[in-house]
Amino acid sequence: MQARSAFIPVVYHPAMKGKVQWIVVAIVVVGLAVVGVVFGLNLIPSRATAAQRGTIAPWLIAWGMIAITVVSAVFLAGFLLATARKTVK
Repeated sequence: MQARSAFIPVVYHPAMKGKVQWIVVAIVVVGLAVVGVVFGLNLIPSRATAAQRGTIAPWLIAWGMIAITVVSAVFLAGFLLATARKTVK
């Protein structure tokens, strides 16, 4: 008999097939996207500072990666909400 891992998130438990779990995970995904933007605003210098230091290329790359992450999170949240609409009670 195999031991069950205690680290499996509750959301992925096979017995839980309701819509609420999908909606909660979609909200968490959007929240993580917001946290990424907040980290970017606090950790990456402003565009003017980056231009003055001559580091505008890394600045653009970093914000490009943040933008891609946010867009991906929005699409993932939309997919999760669409899945929640199709979930059978």
